[in-house]
Amino acid sequence: MEVYGRCKQGVAYNYQGQRCGRPHVASWAEIGVALAAELLAGNEDPRPGAAGLLRRALAALPPGIGRIRLRADAGYFAVELAIAAHREGVGFAIGAKRIAPLWRTLAGIAERDWVEAIDMPGAQVAVADYRPAWWPSNTQLLIRRVRLTCEQISADPRARRQRTLHPDQRALPIEELADTDAVYAYSFILTNLDISTPAQAATVEHWYRHR
Repeated sequence: MEVYGRCKQGVAYNYQGQRCGRPHVASWAEIGVALAAELLAGNEDPRPGAAGLLRRALAALPPGIGRIRLRADAGYFAVELAIAAHREGVGFAIGAKRIAPLWRTLAGIAERDWVEAIDMPGAQVAVADYRPAWWPSNTQLLIRRVRLTCEQISADPRARRQRTLHPDQRALPIEELADTDAVYAYSFILTNLDISTPAQAATVEHWYRHR
């Protein structure tokens, strides 16, 4: 949320050079109601406060609505949030940053392990038995890949889609990418929801994608 004026308090310059605040909201998705929110400065990391935001949101819910599920993007990739959700009995699906161990995990996935994603042409999902250190013991890794054409990939190294490519392909010039068998954009999701069958994995990915 960009602001103007040097005397504004509680704001800061973000990575785009904008003077701004960062609103963080936990909402009840089905009815579109905000349950808890806070405003951080533009350069503040939201992860340290994510678990507290979740607990405040849970306290605002009415009783008796059944099991709660949390979905959060990779900006909230934090073990503290996963632990807080686990302790509160909340099913979670949290986007993971594309760190080196996740890329290495791809090597253990065979082509037969990929299944078609729901309502997303060219996309497939797979499950890997991977859990970061200290995350709840029932955490698994859900991976989505989307097949791309070279026309869909910008040559600008700052482009967001460039970061979704496998590091080996990211290092290639666009001309050489055109000669590869397939180019995929990858996303990683850590979840404690039931993804024990291909159909359940596809359903959880579809639900997470619509956060």
